[in-house]
Amino acid sequence: VVRAVVAGDTYIFSRQATLEGTFRGNVEVWGGAELHSGTVIGGDFIYHAEEEIALPAGVIVGGTVIFEKFERKGFFLPSLGAIVPGFFSLQLLMMLALAFLLFLLMRERTEEILVGALQNFWPRVLRGSLIGIGVPLIAFVCVTSVIGLLAAFLLMALYVAGLLIAAAYAGILVGTQVERLFFKRSAFPLSYRPVLLGTLFLSLLCLIPIAGPVLFLILILASLGSVGTVSYRFLRFPV
Repeated sequence: VVRAVVAGDTYIFSRQATLEGTFRGNVEVWGGAELHSGTVIGGDFIYHAEEEIALPAGVIVGGTVIFEKFERKGFFLPSLGAIVPGFFSLQLLMMLALAFLLFLLMRERTEEILVGALQNFWPRVLRGSLIGIGVPLIAFVCVTSVIGLLAAFLLMALYVAGLLIAAAYAGILVGTQVERLFFKRSAFPLSYRPVLLGTLFLSLLCLIPIAGPVLFLILILASLGSVGTVSYRFLRFPV
């Protein structure tokens, strides 16, 4: 439910959205939409819904009303970056911040993780898949006891942190290939350019339907497998 005065464009993705107020830009809605009388939309009203709606009396739309049939198969968020530009920008900034943090604070370890992923890509994808499936299963088994509940919580916290780190490394991994293909040089020793360009390039690739998310998932698994391998070596041989 949105009751407000919105200065810019509005993008909503939900099961059912109710709008009441003044929206000075365009309004685009994915899912059910209901506009209360007195609602003013300065720009276009675009809604992707299962059924076309009749705007009640008292609703003012300054632009064009556009309806696109949208069949919702379960409540699935396919690609928020492609749907909501604001979310895409936030996601990109978060990935860049984490990637540069890893680059600045753990440059040598980052290079070790990247080299491992590049030299043993598909084995790392397999190892990452085992980690991605195995850790939640172990956490699920742990919740059967009180002590295990704490262990499961800590395990899942590490798991989420590992996925975020792997996502950042996935961007840098793309950056190493961008450096080789477009600048005709090795990305090692690592500099800021592969970190920046790789993250930007991967974020754009993720906007490609189906192929983008699949590629992103494969890169995350490769990075996760390499992070797990390097972490295991470090724990076993701290020196």
